[in-house]
Amino acid sequence: MNHLHLISTGGTGTYAIEAWGRPNWSSKRVPAHQRSPLIAGEEKQRVLYIFGDPRNQLLSFFRRGFMTPPYTHCQHVGGNVKYLLRMSRISVDSYLLLEYDAYQLYEHLRGWLSHVRRRYDIMFVRYEALHKPEVEKAMRSWVGAEKSFLFKQRKSSFRSVLSTSQQTSINRMFADTLSLTKQLPDVMEMLCS
Repeated sequence: MNHLHLISTGGTGTYAIEAWGRPNWSSKRVPAHQRSPLIAGEEKQRVLYIFGDPRNQLLSFFRRGFMTPPYTHCQHVGGNVKYLLRMSRISVDSYLLLEYDAYQLYEHLRGWLSHVRRRYDIMFVRYEALHKPEVEKAMRSWVGAEKSFLFKQRKSSFRSVLSTSQQTSINRMFADTLSLTKQLPDVMEMLCS
């Protein structure tokens, strides 16, 4: 039996994908935002990792109230909560002035991509490509879902929400993450040897 886990850093349709994929997820699931790519267990494990544009993810965090104390979402993804706790109030402007991503989205994705002692198969899927039939079909096959995933366009788009100067700041903040995600295909399987 395969144990199937869903991983993301949030802001990538995690709740919708989780609901769509029921009952195929493992009953012994690792937390959806787990930073460490180490998964214990003797059984065969498989992972679906959803990644996305970090600029839109950050805006999703603000829109849904994840940037208010106690910063629980930052804790869930294993980010630098102590860094955020030094600020009494966080707005998009004040966060972008930090020029440091306390959520550490780059480190999260890179850790899952480069884990050398991985003993499980993993599929990486780009959130922004979920509307493409071939991407949805690959994800559906991986999860073993019978019904199609109905993609909904996100409500947080940095291009429509942020000013030109804010876009410059957010591009600078996420330069490494954007460079990494642009190199990845929309769907990528990494099978355990």
